[in-house]
Amino acid sequence: MFAYRSVTLDVRAATYIQNIVTAPAPLAQLLAAQLDLTQGQITTLLPAPIPFEEIYNFAAPIIPPQSGCFEQACRLIRTFLRDDPQCVFFAEYRHAQRSDAWLAESDPYLPIVFVGDHVYFLLTHTHTDNLRAIALVVGRVVGSVPATLALGVGAKLAAMPHEVPRMADLDPALLAEIASNARLLLTSAYHGEGFLLWKHTQPDRDP
Repeated sequence: MFAYRSVTLDVRAATYIQNIVTAPAPLAQLLAAQLDLTQGQITTLLPAPIPFEEIYNFAAPIIPPQSGCFEQACRLIRTFLRDDPQCVFFAEYRHAQRSDAWLAESDPYLPIVFVGDHVYFLLTHTHTDNLRAIALVVGRVVGSVPATLALGVGAKLAAMPHEVPRMADLDPALLAEIASNARLLLTSAYHGEGFLLWKHTQPDRDP
């Protein structure tokens, strides 16, 4: 069992996340146009033995496999969803398209949704106790190598259906609402063995 420490990161982490946000994908483009990373704080959870000087080598496999960082990320997202019924976690999965055959054969607990031909995963407050769904979605974000292949966005929305059918088609306007009400970003780091988490820290605003 590893002991963990929470590490607050500097502008180098913001640059890393900005490179992921500016990738050519629909939600990312909306975020890039309006998200100000200086309005929040970037942290990571690391096993205690990781030397401080290696922390900013975000692409390197510096975290031991099976360290438990993935489970820590799942707990963070579950807490985010549990604490407010208006919160959603929306993952942009950039190396998949609607026509991909694997989607029809995927785990039925994976909450796949579509915006046009683009593939997303959507967790809502109703998934708070669905640990399998949370693990499936977080795993596809945290485990992405390179990190630009996926981006997780937590947002607080004014109105969100409690139940969104799997494989549902969502209104493209939802992407703009998520981008403008983003409360956290989750990205892969350390070659898929860890993550960075940006959280909005300014006074909350109603969506």
